[in-house]
Amino acid sequence: MKLIRIKLRNMITIAICLAAVILSGCGEDNEPPIPVIRITIQPTAPAEPAEGGIAPDAKMSVTAKVTEDATVTYQWYTNTAANNTGGTVISGVTSPSYTLPADLAEGTYYYFCELSAVGAETVRTICVTVTVMKKIEPPTLTTDEAVIGHYSIELGGSIAYEGNPPYIERGVCYSTLPNPTVNNDKVLWEVSTETAFSIPVYIKGFRPETRYYARTYAAYKTYTGVSGVAYGNEISFIAPAPSVPETHSIYAVASSPSLIHIAWTSATDIDGLSIEYSPNGVSEWIEIAKVSESNFFKHAGVAAGTTHYYRARAYN
Repeated sequence: MKLIRIKLRNMITIAICLAAVILSGCGEDNEPPIPVIRITIQPTAPAEPAEGGIAPDAKMSVTAKVTEDATVTYQWYTNTAANNTGGTVISGVTSPSYTLPADLAEGTYYYFCELSAVGAETVRTICVTVTVMKKIEPPTLTTDEAVIGHYSIELGGSIAYEGNPPYIERGVCYSTLPNPTVNNDKVLWEVSTETAFSIPVYIKGFRPETRYYARTYAAYKTYTGVSGVAYGNEISFIAPAPSVPETHSIYAVASSPSLIHIAWTSATDIDGLSIEYSPNGVSEWIEIAKVSESNFFKHAGVAAGTTHYYRARAYN
């Protein structure tokens, strides 16, 4: 009898211990899971850099997922350095997107967003850098009236403001159609400190008795490297027919049996004279000299007792 009583007690003790273990395990399974926030799309800067300000609709956005159907709240911050530590709360900006102020002044700005949910660990996005450069200010130009000469047309003008950033090329463009651009004919003027400039264009480059349109231009590059062109006012002119220089009186004197002295009266508006020789005065003309700084030429080595013929042609 004593042996049986001991077994019963042990069985009761074991049953009580098992019940306690099962009850304790059920209590742990009933604890609610912890939400987890995961950022799937980080914010990016709308423009790097922005020139002269931010576009009115420029914004940064963040996309995230959270477990357990928890509700995510957002808070955007600005910072003084390129990191997401510390920062200053941007009051009232508590949505996944943040529209940047359109009136941001020149400078560099740093932004990030903080995401939180009840019971979840708070997370922050990467820090986004937004750079605002100076406003692009194109050069200001004027175009002078064309000065038409015998053999060239003077085109030019002046620059009243060099622009910001300064221009890198300037000149005059022209065409037979209104509003000429740098894609039409153009002549360049070297970049210098002079604000006014005048460029002679050889008249043979124009169609005679044709109306042309011209305007000054200045090319520049923006801070992002994009090219821009500013134009001055437009002028128009009619290109004249090229002037034909007149040959002036020419004469020849035999200074010796083998030397002929050729001379002519001075001519204006020409660069010089081409002296030509013919054995018969009709054909076989050949150029024997070009003279630009005097009004005579000595033809040596001619045959004595023969007739020689000469003529002069003006050139420019």
